[in-house]
Amino acid sequence: MLLGICKSVTKVPNPNGYEQEALKFFTAISKQGASLSTDELTATNRLVQDLKGKPNPDYSTYNIWDKFNAIYPLVGSVWQSHMFNLVNPKNQDTAYRLTFYGAPSHDANGINFDGASNFALTGLLPNTGPDNFMAVYDRTPAAERISQRAYIGLGGGLTRTQLFHWQADTIYHCNGCFPGLASPMSTITPAGCVIGNRTNNTNAQTYQNGVLTADAALPFYGMSPQEYAIGGSGEGFKSARFLSPARIGFAAIGTGTGKSLTSNEIVFLNHAITAFMTQLSRDV
Repeated sequence: MLLGICKSVTKVPNPNGYEQEALKFFTAISKQGASLSTDELTATNRLVQDLKGKPNPDYSTYNIWDKFNAIYPLVGSVWQSHMFNLVNPKNQDTAYRLTFYGAPSHDANGINFDGASNFALTGLLPNTGPDNFMAVYDRTPAAERISQRAYIGLGGGLTRTQLFHWQADTIYHCNGCFPGLASPMSTITPAGCVIGNRTNNTNAQTYQNGVLTADAALPFYGMSPQEYAIGGSGEGFKSARFLSPARIGFAAIGTGTGKSLTSNEIVFLNHAITAFMTQLSRDV
């Protein structure tokens, strides 16, 4: 006689019809005892839809979801919600969950780093080739900036890949470059949405709020084998340097063959990030 054994599968309730990627993210946050507002749930789900290329009446979308290794929406007001990677929201280092050092403060606008002892490590190591991009949404007032400090990036003594502010009114983008080689751009403060992108061995682009501000001849000398940091530049051994007193509302990273962005994709990504921040009333 054959006995049939049935294994039941429990499905997470989804009465609002959220995208599965968003639902997994929300579930991970809930398991940590944190919660999100209705606006945060709606905005995050819309962000996922945009990045998957689903139609949006306000702007053209592109399916660039697979180009991201990590997306940090920084929704909620506590570290338990800010730590998760939207692409892979597991509570594991290998999922590029953020690990906070020095106890940065957290609120509904994102993460506030002090520029002295605070930073976050992603656990994400760069690909060795030139295809990569970084995006941050900067909410830092000019009066709080300190020269030569990084929003996001990796490297210190070797080659560097960073978005950093050199002066209160200037942001630089260094991408697989030796120290001293970087692409400057003039900026309003706070800077808003800043995206650094590299597609080849010769040039790197910097965009602010969807506008190309620099397409500089920056030779690619390779990526330092250190993990990306936010609020500083990852330097290995669970440390970072160039710590920044930055107020960050969003961050994302793509690294690997074919993961750099086209100009149209960058303009779209700016729209998607800005719409997300605006819906949450934390745009600048």
